[in-house]
Amino acid sequence: MDYYSSLDSRLLDVDSPTLFEIISATQLEKLLSPSIRFIIVQYIQRFPNRYLIRLINRFDEFNLIARGAIEYNFLKNWNSTFIEKFYGLKRVLGDNHYSGNLSEIPIDIKESRRRLKSLQIFISLIEIVGLDYLKEKLDLLHDKIYSKKLLNKELTSFENLFLTIYPVFKTSLLVLDLLFKVLYLSGNVKSPTLLTYLFKINYARLNTFDYQLNEKRVENYLNTNTPARKTIFRPPTLSQQVYLAILRTLKPAKVLVLLLSNKIFPASIFLLKFLEWWNSSDFASKFSTKDSIDKKFPPPKFKNLNSYKNCPLCNKKITNPTVIETGFVFCYSCIHNYLNGLDDNEAEYGRCPVTGQTLLGCKYLDGQWKIECIRRLM
Repeated sequence: MDYYSSLDSRLLDVDSPTLFEIISATQLEKLLSPSIRFIIVQYIQRFPNRYLIRLINRFDEFNLIARGAIEYNFLKNWNSTFIEKFYGLKRVLGDNHYSGNLSEIPIDIKESRRRLKSLQIFISLIEIVGLDYLKEKLDLLHDKIYSKKLLNKELTSFENLFLTIYPVFKTSLLVLDLLFKVLYLSGNVKSPTLLTYLFKINYARLNTFDYQLNEKRVENYLNTNTPARKTIFRPPTLSQQVYLAILRTLKPAKVLVLLLSNKIFPASIFLLKFLEWWNSSDFASKFSTKDSIDKKFPPPKFKNLNSYKNCPLCNKKITNPTVIETGFVFCYSCIHNYLNGLDDNEAEYGRCPVTGQTLLGCKYLDGQWKIECIRRLM
């Protein structure tokens, strides 16, 4: 589940990923938290639960802790975030003004020297989850204060100062971010953001060194051997037997953890992208019968319905009965002419003549109405 870039890696610089790859990873990272929140909200609406309601009310804090722990694990082991590893990218320690050829240095020595230190890992963690959390809280505070201003409520000096400074501060950060993106694209700097530039964090691509290091780490992680005994004649003690049994019991759990991090987590990204498309398109509303059919019909427009045996349009006995989506029965010629606008009722195109509900089977294509919502009963 690695190297998902559609670009030909043979034609790219291994030490300088393209700006488009970094932007794609950043945009996908910003999609994670809203998508998880959306899934939880949709589940709560269908299956209310007081514990999940508490979770969604404090979602920002829970997300900060949970995602922070996951990202810290990836940064510590891979020097990349969860999404950056998905794109085959990593963060390295480097000099922003270095112009030499790094390919001349042996890869083991070069990669060992470029591994992130504790400070760079901490700064990367702040950039990924901390700044988004802080921005969310500041935006909420700004909206709260601004609503008070719209209601002509008295504001404190701090609130007035915050309303003045915060929009300017946000705009300044956006301008700086755009500036560093342009500088990175032009090749003048190797850090695409101000924070990574200040702490000398560059971007590179994952290579064989990273995967070999991970294989050793996984091997040590799954190793269940007990420490060697001093003599082969002495049987293992009770504590050693218990320790070995615990390690053997935990091995399936360790394998499950590796499966989650290496397979299921990357596969969940495709699910999140699918949810993004599903919610941004109108396909979901047309596909779901619960959403496409109104639960409450508006009052009927025809008040002279004497009998169900009469056609609501011509008010005569129904001939060649035909039903539409809303369940009402008409004469075939009456409803066909009505929906096609042949009876000078242009304002009613595509709607049920009784309820006024929009009919999904009526579509206006190539200058005329295409009727697919009527079914003959005989």
